[in-house]
Amino acid sequence: MADLTLPSRASRDLSNEQLMNIARRFGVALLDPRTGLPANDPVCQALVAQIVQGAAHIGARLSLELASQFTKGKQRNEKLRDDYVRAIRTGLKQIIQDVDPALPPSRKEAAERLSALLAKRPKNFEKKSGAENSEQLEALFTDFDSASAQAALQDTNLLRYYQPLKAAHTAYVDLIREQEETEAAAALATPIENPRKLPALAVLKNTLVARLRLLLDNIAFMAELGTAPYDRLAGVCAAILSEISEVAKIRETRDAKATAKTSLAS
Repeated sequence: MADLTLPSRASRDLSNEQLMNIARRFGVALLDPRTGLPANDPVCQALVAQIVQGAAHIGARLSLELASQFTKGKQRNEKLRDDYVRAIRTGLKQIIQDVDPALPPSRKEAAERLSALLAKRPKNFEKKSGAENSEQLEALFTDFDSASAQAALQDTNLLRYYQPLKAAHTAYVDLIREQEETEAAAALATPIENPRKLPALAVLKNTLVARLRLLLDNIAFMAELGTAPYDRLAGVCAAILSEISEVAKIRETRDAKATAKTSLAS
């Protein structure tokens, strides 16, 4: 008889993606009208439908949390961009207004060249919205990346602000692109009424695992009776579960090694 037992800590040891993938695979295998569950088994049919729906709910909850992370990341990088632009603007102003006779003329000239390039952009453009700010920064980078501007940034010691400014901008743009890709993928998925009304992620995972256990118990019982097609479906389910067992074994081994190291250290 094939082993249809889920690992005891499946909801904790399996990642969200692994659990969703397994649930979908059960759905594909068991809801196939030709090779899946018989049409006269409404109990198992309903369980599989709930399992597939549970995977969709986990995906919706993850998308909601990911959107929140995207928003926080964009806000953080947008603030960094604004701060570095202001730091460059302030640094240039201080050098140009410096009356210290010991200040090398070349440094003030470098600051004036950079200030002229900065003046090509709208005044205080860093206060604009993210998209407008991005447009102005791209134009600024075109000017400031020239060899002469880079030398001027070096002379004024403002390269220390310019380089992290570009890094923050790149991170901001990457987050925008990732969010657009995620939203496009979500638009193709099964729509969920309102992800904000869904239970917490841990509850969704526990519920999905509980339904998987109940489904497997039913299939195992019917397979032991020799009822077709459950004897065959038990083998299909066991093949899917074998991958879960491997994941669980790897994690258990890693946890055991970590515990042993901690015991030795103490």
